[in-house]
Amino acid sequence: MFTASKTNGSLISEALDSLKSKKQLYEKDGALWFQSTDFGDEKDRVVKRENGATTYFASDIAYHANKFNRGYSKIINVWGADHHGYLPRVSAAMSALGEDTVSLR
Repeated sequence: MFTASKTNGSLISEALDSLKSKKQLYEKDGALWFQSTDFGDEKDRVVKRENGATTYFASDIAYHANKFNRGYSKIINVWGADHHGYLPRVSAAMSALGEDTVSLR
């Protein structure tokens, strides 16, 4: 996990900036959305709320992007029952960032 909220915030900003540069984010109803349906997810996902706060999913994107950037050959997540459907949305985000999601489990 992240060791400091400043680090977490900068990693989230980097990940969202990267998605924005790839034209994978759009604004709707005052929120910032990731076009995850372009990568097989069932619906697009909010990454920043109307009030400017980033979502838990935005931090998941940053966390996984950081894992890929560190060069791990396999990324294994243990998902709880409350995270049903998370693999497709995280895979969508990593694909949008140009990562090969075959190593994501």
